[in-house]
Amino acid sequence: MGALSLLAISRMSERVDALNRAQEKVDRSRQMEYAVTAQSHFRAMALLTNDDSNNVKIANAKQGFVENLDAVDEVSPPDQDGFFTEVRETNARFARSGENVLALYTDGDIDETLKLHIGQEHMISHELEAAMRELIGQATDEAEVATAEFQSDKDTLTATVWVFFGVSLGFVLLVGIVMSLAFVRPIRRIDGVVASVAGGPPSWLRPTASWSR
Repeated sequence: MGALSLLAISRMSERVDALNRAQEKVDRSRQMEYAVTAQSHFRAMALLTNDDSNNVKIANAKQGFVENLDAVDEVSPPDQDGFFTEVRETNARFARSGENVLALYTDGDIDETLKLHIGQEHMISHELEAAMRELIGQATDEAEVATAEFQSDKDTLTATVWVFFGVSLGFVLLVGIVMSLAFVRPIRRIDGVVASVAGGPPSWLRPTASWSR
């Protein structure tokens, strides 16, 4: 029973880890999609208000995107390596376009900045957003599979434990009955002997009236 319990704990721990990884992948994928969309928003705000703090927010969003991308790539299966390579290449183009837009903005050429942003940077952001939606779909499917496997293993292990418990209980009861009979039968024989002794000798050994003369 102890070995079975350890096996169940180990198996469920593996399923919980897989479920946590899948959920983390979903969460980080959504954060990456938001980071891309936020960059376009901050860029528009910078162009409209000339508030340089928005450029800092863009840089922070880019850093957060890369950090989440690395984390998701690490917990993803090898067959998705090609997908992440394409995402990194697209993000590199996005970063270069952003640097060019920022350089024009710094020079004060707002018209050219807006033109480059709309014609190039913003278009690349749509590519990244589409890739992130695809990644979210993949991660959601993986989370659903992990949840189903967790529930399946939980049901199987629960049933196995109950079956093992029932068999063990039946075996214990059987052994108890056998042991009880092993003790009860000799005691009953002894009780019979004691009863016969207490009742005196058999009738054919008892003295008759002729013996007393």
